[in-house]
Amino acid sequence: SKLQQLKESFQSKLDEIILERDDAVDRLHQTKTELSMLKGRFSIMTEEFDRLKAEDSGKIPHSVHTAYITECRRLFEELKQRYEQDREVLLRKIAESSTDRTELENEISKLSCERETTKGKLSLLKEEIRSLKENVQK
Repeated sequence: SKLQQLKESFQSKLDEIILERDDAVDRLHQTKTELSMLKGRFSIMTEEFDRLKAEDSGKIPHSVHTAYITECRRLFEELKQRYEQDREVLLRKIAESSTDRTELENEISKLSCERETTKGKLSLLKEEIRSLKENVQK
């Protein structure tokens, strides 16, 4: 009978719809579980992002850091050049002082000899004066 066939056809169709509904419910539960997990991960990622953002806000920007390093290098090179110039000046002064010292030592030696010679002459002159005084008194 036709009614029986129609009933079986509807039952078959109903069974298919029930299976599809059960599959859809399973997929819905699975999707809700995944959504819950993703929300948790998103929350963790948001917290980490906020932490990194706060940490980063306390740092010097890369461009400023690079500019500081460039300026430090320039100042270091300038200081190095000034050091080399000062060193050359001091070495030149040391060489000049060494030459002056040698000349002064030679002058001291020469004057010491002259002094000793003059002392000797003075001593001889004193002797002569004493001798002349004695001769005059006699």
